[in-house]
Amino acid sequence: MKTLLKILVAGIGLLVLLVILLVVLGLRSINTLVETGIEKGGTYALGVPTEVDGVKVSVFSGTFAMDGMTVANPEGYPSERFMSLPSLDLAVDTGSLTGEVITIPSLALGTIGVTLDGTGGTPNYQVILDNMEKFEGKGGGGEPADPSSEGPRFVINSLVLEGAQVKVTNFTGVQQLTGDVDIAVPRVELKDVGSAEPLTTSELIELIVKTVMSTTVANAGGVLPADLLDGIRGQLGDLSGLGDLGITAIGDIGTLGEDLGKEAQEKLDEVKDEAERTVKDTIGNLLGGGGKKDEDDG
Repeated sequence: MKTLLKILVAGIGLLVLLVILLVVLGLRSINTLVETGIEKGGTYALGVPTEVDGVKVSVFSGTFAMDGMTVANPEGYPSERFMSLPSLDLAVDTGSLTGEVITIPSLALGTIGVTLDGTGGTPNYQVILDNMEKFEGKGGGGEPADPSSEGPRFVINSLVLEGAQVKVTNFTGVQQLTGDVDIAVPRVELKDVGSAEPLTTSELIELIVKTVMSTTVANAGGVLPADLLDGIRGQLGDLSGLGDLGITAIGDIGTLGEDLGKEAQEKLDEVKDEAERTVKDTIGNLLGGGGKKDEDDG
């Protein structure tokens, strides 16, 4: 009887150890799957390698931690990277963790690092924004299926970007005048992210990049050349705006989408009108008063 009891206890002990082992392996597997999903999603949306330093998901407590993420430059750019996101910790709605849509009440990202590199005359951001246009299906060319489209989608009630440090380097005009330029981008908050249509990992990463680029443009007037800013505005104008996604922006972000393209065109029209007035006045002066004299004669 004692021998049978010992065997029973030992069997239960082995079963408990096996369950613990399976849980540990399962949690490690979840971490790996989430990390891989983020990397594949970012690489797909931006068209450049995206790497995550590590993640830790706790299904029981409903928490998620990421050690940081780096978005590489396209090939041919000497700067270290295009963008780096800091580490983060957040709580999620535990009831949604096993579903197709994960609800995140609040997500705050610390200061994001961005490098705008103009090496070779084609800025790195131009290549990445072109890739994002293809990702949104506006650039043609039959892209492969989004690797994150079959994974969970996200709704974020409040997404806060605490700011960004933007370094502008290797732009010929800027370099000759001032050398490298550093721009501090202020805090911006996005409300109801994914409320109209829950976002995939790829779409969420793309949204963060668009928001940072738009906020940079809104705060770089007088610091960067107008043609550089107009180029970014024009490309952002070809992408889906916040309004299209049902998102409200709070903070100095300007606008995304069509308004950026319209703003760029309005600025170009103002410059054109001013140039035409200057030419007309100059010709009038050369002719001895020109326009005013003609009016008096009429």
